[in-house]
Amino acid sequence: MLGVEAVDNMLFGTEELTFNYPSLVNGRRNTSLLYRNPNKDAGVKSCSALIAKGLPARKSSSQT
Repeated sequence: MLGVEAVDNMLFGTEELTFNYPSLVNGRRNTSLLYRNPNKDAGVKSCSALIAKGLPARKSSSQT
């Protein structure tokens, strides 16, 4: 039982899907969460490319 399902079961008496129906929960591919890579969208391939773009450096505490 997952933590969220455990709390829901204790508070509201809901059925445990993960324990009772594992093939329903784990049987399909997750398509609801889509990850977008912000670096790819900006055309940046690596951190060194960000530095090469001339982004301002962070001031250290000794420079103030």
